[in-house]
Amino acid sequence: MASTAAAKGVPPVPPKGLGLLRASLSNRKTGIMLVFGFAAGLPYTLLIGTLNAWLGEWKIDLATIGVLSWIGLAYAFKFLWSPLVDRVRLPGLEGLGRRRSWLLVCQILLTLTFFALAMSDPRLQLGWFALVAVIGAFASATQDVVIDAWRIDVADERAPVEILSSIYQFGYRIAALIGGALALVLSERVSWPLVYGIMGGFMALTVFATMFAPDTPRTAAETEETALRSAGALEPKYRLAGLAIVGIGWAWAIWMIASFMVTMLGGDIDPATGKPPSAGDFTKLYGPWIVAATVILPAIVAAVLNWMQVRGEHVLKSADPAVSAGERTADHAYSALILPLGELVRRIGWGVIIVLGLILSYRITDNIWGSFAFPFYLEELKYSGDEVAFASKIFGVFMTMGGSPSAASCSRRSVGCRPY
Repeated sequence: MASTAAAKGVPPVPPKGLGLLRASLSNRKTGIMLVFGFAAGLPYTLLIGTLNAWLGEWKIDLATIGVLSWIGLAYAFKFLWSPLVDRVRLPGLEGLGRRRSWLLVCQILLTLTFFALAMSDPRLQLGWFALVAVIGAFASATQDVVIDAWRIDVADERAPVEILSSIYQFGYRIAALIGGALALVLSERVSWPLVYGIMGGFMALTVFATMFAPDTPRTAAETEETALRSAGALEPKYRLAGLAIVGIGWAWAIWMIASFMVTMLGGDIDPATGKPPSAGDFTKLYGPWIVAATVILPAIVAAVLNWMQVRGEHVLKSADPAVSAGERTADHAYSALILPLGELVRRIGWGVIIVLGLILSYRITDNIWGSFAFPFYLEELKYSGDEVAFASKIFGVFMTMGGSPSAASCSRRSVGCRPY
C-alpha cells in the first residue's frame, strides 16, 4: 500500500500501534531507529524526571531539586554546539562513520553516567552527583542532535523520514516506560543506586545498535549557499557584529546560571546572610536580566539588522557561499539566535512584544511544576512508586504510543519541542 501511494506521489501513511512495531522490524534502518528512539528517551526520562523521585525520597530539599533540574537546559541549548557535532572529526573514531562515531561516544558517556550515579550518594556528595548528571545531560542532548541527523541522512524509499520519525517516537515511549514506570516499580523493591545501575545496563545495550547502524559518508567539500549568503542578503561583517553583541549576552546568561548552580549545589554559604544562596532571590534579581540578554537584546539587534537590509546599503551584490568552518558556524549561530526574531519583527512589527510574552510564559507552569511532581506524589501525598508508575507513566505513555504518528510531526531540532 505504501509503495502504491508513493507511486502516485502521495506520502505514505505512518502505521499505528502493532503495525508500527512490525514496520520497525521490517528492515535494518527502521529496527535501528527503534533502538535509537529508546537510547534518546532513556537518559531524558532518568535525568529530568526519575532523578527527582530519587532525590525526594532521600530527603534532598526542594530548592536543590529545583536547581538540579536546570540540567534540562542542555536540551534547549543544544543548537549552540550542533555545528561542531556535524563537522568535527573525532580522533581515532572517524573510521566508524560520520554519525556512528559521535553516537558511540555519547552512548558510552551515558552508560558511565548511570553507573557513576549508581555509585554516588547525593546526601554526601551532592556536588559530584550534580556534575555527573550535567555531563549526562550534555551527552544526551548531543546524542539527540546526532540521531536527528542520522534519521535524515539514511531515509530512503523503504524507510522514509515519516516512518523513521514515528518509529523513533515509539522507541522513545518504550524508554519512558522503562526509565519512568519500571524504575519507580523497581525502587519499591531495591535501592535507587541499583535501579540506576540496571538502567546503565539498558543504555549499554544501545551501543550494539550503533555498531550495526548504516552511516553516510562525509562529503569531501562542505560548501554552503543559503539565503544568508545569496544576493541581496546583509553583508556578513554586519551580521557578525550583531552576532557578537548577542553572543556576549548569551554567554553572560549561561555563565550566571552555571555559576549559581555550582554555588548552590556546592553547599557554599553567602557571607552576607550566612545562609545558602536562594533560588528565589536569584530568579527575582537576575531572571529579568537573563531574559533581556537572551531574548530582548537579540530582538533589538534583529530589528536593526532588518532596517539596514531594507535600506539596501549593506547587502551582497552577488552570492557569497560559506566555505570555511568559521563562516558556517557563524551562519548557523546567526540562524539560531537572531534570524527567527528577525522574521518575527519583519512580519508583525511591534506585535512581537505580545508573541515573545506568549512564548516566554505559555509553559512556565509546566516547567516550574515538572521538577517537583515526583517528590510531591511520593513524599507529600505518600503514594507508592507502583501507584505513581501506573498513573503517571504507564497509562499516559500507552495513550501517547497509540498516537505516535501524529507526534512524529514534532521535530526535535526545534528548541523546546520534545515528545512527552
